[in-house]
Amino acid sequence: MRNEILVHVNGKTYMQRIKPTLVGPVIFATFVIAIGYLGTESPWTLVAGLLLFSLYFVERLYWGRIYITDIEELPDEKLKITYLDKNEVKEYIGDKKSFRLQRSSVWYKMKADREQYITLKDEQKGFVLKQFALGDWQESMINQLVDDWQPEMKDSNLAAAS
Repeated sequence: MRNEILVHVNGKTYMQRIKPTLVGPVIFATFVIAIGYLGTESPWTLVAGLLLFSLYFVERLYWGRIYITDIEELPDEKLKITYLDKNEVKEYIGDKKSFRLQRSSVWYKMKADREQYITLKDEQKGFVLKQFALGDWQESMINQLVDDWQPEMKDSNLAAAS
């Protein structure tokens, strides 16, 4: 009977999670508008730059919506996940054996390894959370959680094979 905290990060507001990720898209859209307009003097380059920034902005709003603040093991093989949905605190408790953890990358980015996320899925109840690498969640934290999670998965696979 363990009661161990696997992950704990300080909760950040929705805008605190989003702002740092918008610096790159703002610079890129500004570059597209400036170079495009200087080269063609067409107002369509302004529209294209604004459209490009809008797509990045919507993507970042989606990525920053869910923010996991705690993953904690409870007695009786339960797992408690505390997360922010925008700025609203929510909790989910499920059987640890039914959770699956998967690390993935965004497929449409040129440097997809920098745009990592994890998916936590309760296969019994169909509950799914995606945590993107932003705020305090960086690649190293995602790797640490996956490494901490895997020995238990390997032990259960070995027990099933015996």
